[in-house]
Formats: sequence, structure tokens, C-alpha cells
Amino acid sequence: MSFMSREKFLEQYVFEVDIEFELNGRAAEWAPSSNGGSQFWGQEDQTLDLVNTDPPSERRPESAAFALSSDVMLMAVATNKVIRIYTSWDQHLKAELIGHLQNVSKLFFAPKERYLEENYVLLSEAENYGQEKHNPIIIWHIDGAGRSVTRTMPFAIDNLADKALGAIEKDLQTHHELAASSIAEIRTSLVESLKIADTKNRTASLTILPGSFPNFGSKPISSNGKHFLHLEHNDSTQRGMRPPSELPQVIIRSFSDPKTELARLRGHQAQ
Repeated sequence: MSFMSREKFLEQYVFEVDIEFELNGRAAEWAPSSNGGSQFWGQEDQTLDLVNTDPPSERRPESAAFALSSDVMLMAVATNKVIRIYTSWDQHLKAELIGHLQNVSKLFFAPKERYLEENYVLLSEAENYGQEKHNPIIIWHIDGAGRSVTRTMPFAIDNLADKALGAIEKDLQTHHELAASSIAEIRTSLVESLKIADTKNRTASLTILPGSFPNFGSKPISSNGKHFLHLEHNDSTQRGMRPPSELPQVIIRSFSDPKTELARLRGHQAQ
């Protein structure tokens, strides 16, 4: 019996379109293509290459998330910790949004009340692994050009690291006889610390919320586009009982004033 790998299974598997897939009595069929045949990977009209150089989180090496604005003008694409805003018609990069300390797992554009509005609102969530104090949810306000309305001057990280190390390098070499390799390790640590400080500084003027959005494809935005919800303490209770204040809760907020809670719904005993 030959070994069946995942790749071999996906290559050989044929999805039979059955009569159960129909709309108004019409069975499903392959979408038309330029050559009259089926559409397969590699035959897309347009593609967008994901950036594969973004720094990952420690617990998950790679991740990606996507959202399209309600007017179909902008799309947000997150790879690992970085969110990029593109124009949808030509995939032109407009901005990079940096603020999460873990990989971004969900993106949602708020519906625009009027399609002539200049600004967009984007909700983003990063994986939190039960830790709710590291910018898990960020609300971004984006202008018509796809750039963040609130922008902070980024750190010149390498320059700052060189300045900081330069102030102590001579003492480390002369008085402590520290090897060049050890000094290089100190610089690496300085760079990493400055990157974290830079990320936190970029979000100083943004609205940051604890918790997470619902899973399994659920949409956190209300049908009228005016409110959204997020969850707090939504981790599993299998490890033991928790006090009522730490049980799962649903928080309702409005886009007009997202810092204010409209309601906090309690009562669930598990996530």
C-alpha cells in the first residue's frame, strides 16, 4: 500500500459537484473562464504576493489575514505582525500599519455610512494566547489615501542602538574585557528592545482594547455598521473554576465612541 501524503491527496482528490449544491433549482457548475475550461490555481486574473520578511511571533512562525473595505477601494493584508493597506484595483501599497506585538489573526473594515466619506475604520486583532495586555485589538483610522490618520515618528533603531552602545562600549572593553562577540549580543538585545518600544510608541494615539473577536468566521460588526463587539476572558475554563469577574464576557461598543462601553454581557460559564 503506497504512502498517502497530504500533497498527494490534494493532487488526486476530485470534488464531485452534487445536485445538493444548487440555487433556485439550478445545479452548481464551474465558473466560465477565458478558455472555456475550469479555473485552477495559477489561472487567477490577479494575484498579490505576500511579504515573507516580516518578523514573526515566538509561538507562531507565519500567519496572514485579509479584509476588503465596503466600497471595495482598499484592502488590508496582514502578514505576521505587520498590516499593509493596498488599493484593490491595482494592488498598490499605500501604508504599513505597525502596532501589534504578536501575529495579526483577524481584520475587519467597518462599513462606511456614506461612500463619499474620506476615512475608513479598520479593526485588527493579534493572537494573545490568554495574555490580554499586549495590544490584542487595535482600531485604526485610515484616510482616503490608505494611510493612518494618526502617525508617529518611527524610531531610527540602528542609530539609537549604536549611540547607546557607544556610550558604554569602551568601558566594557577596557574595564570588563568583554569580547567583541558579547558586545555584538548586547547590540542585538538593544535593537530588539528598541523595536518593541517603537511598536508601543506607534500606538500611543490609537484606541487599544483587551480581549478578542469571535471565532469561526463570526463578524463582530452589527448589521447597521454602527456597533461592534469583542470578548474578554474568553480563554478555556477547563483548567479550573474562575471568579465571576473573570468568566467570558461580551462587550458592545460604538464606532463613534469606541473607548466607551455600551454594554457588558455576563453569564457564560465557558468560552
